[in-house]
Amino acid sequence: MKYFYSIFIIILLNSCTEKKNIFIPEKFEIEKIEVELPVDFFDIIQFENGFVFISKYDTPFSIGYLNSDFSVNTEVSILMNQDENKCNHKIWTSNDTLFGIKVYLESYSIVYWKNNSWNIKESHNISKANYFSEELKIPIYEDDEFLVRTCCAGEFGGAIYFKDKKTRKTYSCQATCLAGIQKINGSFYLTSSLPHISGMSKVFKIKNPRNLYEIKKKCQLENCRWYDIYPEDFRQEIKHPVGYDKGYEILLDTSNINIIGSFVKKSQLYHIYSDSKNTYLGYIKEKKIVAIDTLANKRVHFGNVRDIKHNSNIFPIKSQDFNGLIIIKGMQIKMIEFVNKSKIP
Repeated sequence: MKYFYSIFIIILLNSCTEKKNIFIPEKFEIEKIEVELPVDFFDIIQFENGFVFISKYDTPFSIGYLNSDFSVNTEVSILMNQDENKCNHKIWTSNDTLFGIKVYLESYSIVYWKNNSWNIKESHNISKANYFSEELKIPIYEDDEFLVRTCCAGEFGGAIYFKDKKTRKTYSCQATCLAGIQKINGSFYLTSSLPHISGMSKVFKIKNPRNLYEIKKKCQLENCRWYDIYPEDFRQEIKHPVGYDKGYEILLDTSNINIIGSFVKKSQLYHIYSDSKNTYLGYIKEKKIVAIDTLANKRVHFGNVRDIKHNSNIFPIKSQDFNGLIIIKGMQIKMIEFVNKSKIP
């Protein structure tokens, strides 16, 4: 009889433990807003108390500034377009500074915004080694131990680099193309997604970046695709450095969806993602993504992720179906769609 009661208690305890481990997703309020603007966006990012944007066309502004209510700040926008060193390719922020890329023929310049004008930080000739890799010079994330940089070469690859502040050593792994980086209970969670053809996405966990492949050669540090060693004979297989894929755990590896971005609530990682028809809010369970809610009946693509410290709650959207932003504020998800009604016949 004692044996029977012991078994009963064990079963009861296991049952309670299982119930405690059942994940119940948070309930988010979804708000959809349509904002009329006189431009079509190529990219947008938070800066100071508003937003900086690059438009697809030069009229009226190729680069400009929006107030917090998404109205165009004409005064600042005119200033940003006056300087011949204006950004016309990419924008991102780091440590409260706005950076951009100016491309001209076979060269590019990294510029930054200060004292109401664009200033040149450095200039380079475009080469096979540094193409797509200019972002490597500006960190997108920083904590007490690491400076984190990333780069994206589209369907050709991408990488993330962790630089140890104490030892100055750098560790890296493949990440094409980074859509989010969060730190939960001491581990890094990376989201990469590529809206190429039907789309492909990965989410992986890094407990300790020092267990990743250590970058020792300068050419690897400057090459967004350091993990691919191309043979002289194109008929041979591409080789990889020994240990290039160590130090991380794959939580999700899937095609046919694009993860726009990730965010954390109560130590749980959530994802905003899109398939060929809709955009969803979801989470990962047993290496599959589970939908919690439908955010929009449209397919969206993500913009580049930069400076997680100041842009962890904003997801720029650029696609044929949806042009705008997704902003996470508390338990609210705002779907902000920009409409250029001047183009509508």
